[in-house]
Amino acid sequence: MNSLCISKDVLAEVESVRSRFRRFAPWPHWVVDDFLDMKSYSSMQEHLSLHSHEFRVLDGDENKVHYCLLTESTVAQFFYSLDFYHFVRNLCGKDIDLNDKSMIQLRLANEEVPAFPRHHDFTPLGRSLVVIFYVSPNWSPECKGRLFLHRSSTAPVNSAVVVEPIANRLIAFYSDKKNWHSVEQVSR
Repeated sequence: MNSLCISKDVLAEVESVRSRFRRFAPWPHWVVDDFLDMKSYSSMQEHLSLHSHEFRVLDGDENKVHYCLLTESTVAQFFYSLDFYHFVRNLCGKDIDLNDKSMIQLRLANEEVPAFPRHHDFTPLGRSLVVIFYVSPNWSPECKGRLFLHRSSTAPVNSAVVVEPIANRLIAFYSDKKNWHSVEQVSR
């Protein structure tokens, strides 16, 4: 697989109009559509489909998150790259530490995996940037699997901001205690 490239249109936008990607409701987050150029996106899809992935579920995980770690793949290398670091730094408008010990995960979502309940990603280690990249080809609303951003731990679901998992979309947000989110179960 050739090296992956962030879309030139996205790079031009992030340099000049950072606010175009930033959303404030219900809390600050960034949504970037058409993140990779189409050749890179197609190459990533092909790369991921050609390799077998051993999805695991941690013992005792009541949410049954099916994941595999991408440590040596070209996909992981891209997300650890300086290009990605500079993109995220420009997107957020802040210096960040790129932790190459962080986990780049591929997550499986299908009808057998339950919904992921409302939670935040804060840990005692402190604030980090959560980045989700959707590789979901042929997604449609009937597929479900949408990400819900909640105002609080108890706000009604119908008040949540909905992020559809369309292909080649990147979403980023901080792991603050107030950044409650959930994922609905995939239906097909």
